[in-house]
Amino acid sequence: MKEAHGGLDEAVMRAYGFSGKKDLLGQLLELNLEVGRREKAGERVVGPGVPETYGDAAGLVSGDCIGETTNDER
Repeated sequence: MKEAHGGLDEAVMRAYGFSGKKDLLGQLLELNLEVGRREKAGERVVGPGVPETYGDAAGLVSGDCIGETTNDER
């Protein structure tokens, strides 16, 4: 589990262009302020997720890992 969290942390840092050598909360605040500035200026802000240019994203989701599980399934 620790390795999975570490891998996810690294992927998120790369995706947002954050540096592990800088204050993470400071970088997040900077990003938040920039997004707020863009919204206030009427600029388009793209949220996370599959880009609109991808097309039909339904094929990216499988039912084998989404949903509730019962104790019998664990």
